[in-house]
Amino acid sequence: MTDQDGKLTEQQEQAIRLIVLGRTDEEVGKAVGVARQTISKWKHHNPNFKAFLNKQRIETWELHQDQIR
Repeated sequence: MTDQDGKLTEQQEQAIRLIVLGRTDEEVGKAVGVARQTISKWKHHNPNFKAFLNKQRIETWELHQDQIR
């Protein structure tokens, strides 16, 4: 689910933050008030969600790489 402009909902943005922190789909679903299956559907079938999630993962990885160096 996204809004009419193709932007992520607040629930989806919160879910992405939790996924990047390493939470399971079940934990994320409980935290944002949706079923585990909904999180899985967003991750695998929602292009906007997938793109933003991948962007956040890359940014997080790059941040940690710099800290390790």
